Amino acid sequence: MHSGNIWFIIKLLPLLAFCALVFGLIGWWLRSLLSGNQGANQEVQKVTNSSQDNASRARIRKLEEKLQKADGDYKSIKGSYEALQKSSVSTATLESAEQEIARLKELDLSNQKRLAAFEADTKKAQASIAALNANLNDADRQQKDRTFALENELSKTREQLSRFESGAGKDEEYQAEIERLRESLANAIRVAGELRRQETATAEALAACEARCETLGQAPKSTSSIRPLLGAVQSAAPVESDRIAAARAEVMRLNADRQAAKQVEQLAFAESAPESTTIAETISPIEPVTEPIFTPEVPVILVDDAIPALEKK
Repeated sequence: MHSGNIWFIIKLLPLLAFCALVFGLIGWWLRSLLSGNQGANQEVQKVTNSSQDNASRARIRKLEEKLQKADGDYKSIKGSYEALQKSSVSTATLESAEQEIARLKELDLSNQKRLAAFEADTKKAQASIAALNANLNDADRQQKDRTFALENELSKTREQLSRFESGAGKDEEYQAEIERLRESLANAIRVAGELRRQETATAEALAACEARCETLGQAPKSTSSIRPLLGAVQSAAPVESDRIAAARAEVMRLNADRQAAKQVEQLAFAESAPESTTIAETISPIEPVTEPIFTPEVPVILVDDAIPALEKK
């Protein structure tokens, strides 16, 4: 086994020699390379040092220039500062200016608020104006409608005035009718007076009869003697005749016609033309009947109620 290994090693000797030669050459080359780099580095370092010195000198020169410029700027700034100190205002003036600025700001805020309030009032005023315009248009339309209605009423009034003017001769008939009615009223009043006198006489007779019964101390057992008297009292009750009723109805009708004529005349005087006013003045108004129709109220005594009362006495 050992002999085999030796034989193998002997075979590898040429290869080992070749490898040693190759590696020796490589080492020599590396040594020369390293030594050459050191020289180059030294040269480069020398060149670099010289360039650095030049750059440092240039930078120092620039820094000196900047320093001189900064010194000049400092002097100019110092002069400006001194000039500003001389021309500057005092602290009190500055405070007063600040107070004035604050006051102006507050005034500006108040003016803005007032402006907003004015704008709101303006909007409200515009809305009110629009509403008033609408109301004015409505009022104008209503006024036109009323004017149209009054014109129609005026035309009707003129027609009635023309009818009244054409029928002016009827006033005499109305006056004659009124006189006749007055005579009827006088007759009715006379009849009413007679009825009142009869009532008074009947009441006196009844009182005398009652006094007589009281003097006798007892009521009469028979009422045959008092029945004619009671019948006379019952027949004396006022009864409104057909003539009086007709007179009263005629008077009421004439008064109603007079009121209607007065209303028509007032409307005509207010709205008609001057010529219609002159026509209306020519119409004589109907005189109303102011005398009241007096109808005496006579109490009605029923016979069936009077007889038991007399029997109790």
